[in-house]
Amino acid sequence: MLIARRPLRRACLYFGLLSSLILPALGAEKSRVRAEDYVIDAEIVPRTHHLSARAKVKFAALDDTNFGTFELNNGLRLTRVTDGAGKTLSAERVSQDNAVRVTFPSGIAKGASGTLIFEYEGTLATADDRSAAAAVPAR
Repeated sequence: MLIARRPLRRACLYFGLLSSLILPALGAEKSRVRAEDYVIDAEIVPRTHHLSARAKVKFAALDDTNFGTFELNNGLRLTRVTDGAGKTLSAERVSQDNAVRVTFPSGIAKGASGTLIFEYEGTLATADDRSAAAAVPAR
């Protein structure tokens, strides 16, 4: 019986260690903002599959946060992000998630709302590319 407990104890230890590494990572990807409304003005050239768009996204903060993550197909290039007052904001591409992370310089309190305007363009080569052409909060 002593021999059987040792592998079981070791398996439990490894499972606990693995859980402690995975669970914080899963929590870190939790969406911190929720889109409440958005309007997309787009120009599409069917012959070349080129898309130019401007998306006005109204959102609410789910937690106190300094950034928001929004989905944007990797085939589209973000050219500018502004807040509701027209101030340009810093944004970085998170290509493994088909997303863009926008930094809020002053932070946003839980429950507060705001507006972001995304300007982007690109060429979508396949039908699969068309599904994520809007900038919306990542899930």
